Amino acid sequence: MRGSVVAGSAILAVLFAILWPFTMLRVRVDARSLTVGFGLLRERVMLEQIESCQKAAYRWQDWGGMGIRQKPGSKLYNVAGDGGVAVRVNLANGRRIFVFFHGPGCRLPRFAPAQTRN
Repeated sequence: MRGSVVAGSAILAVLFAILWPFTMLRVRVDARSLTVGFGLLRERVMLEQIESCQKAAYRWQDWGGMGIRQKPGSKLYNVAGDGGVAVRVNLANGRRIFVFFHGPGCRLPRFAPAQTRN
């Protein structure tokens, strides 16, 4: 009995260590690109591919839950507690990427205004 408890605990610890990076959405904007994703599942978009971005409301029920969700021409990177608000990134090829940003006043100061085209 004790051996199975130890083995079960070890398996849970390994699963936790493997899955932990996938619990946090990481968003990075640098001088050349926007990178967004969970753990090793990341997408990188070069800034010159971005036509515009703006705050957008959405219903997570329409997307089927949390995580990385896709619809034709769109992708959503979603986490719990976002309140149905994301940044919609419109790409030159017509695709849209919805990215959740956490925190009051969270914005893309160098990214959004500089990359919006008319």
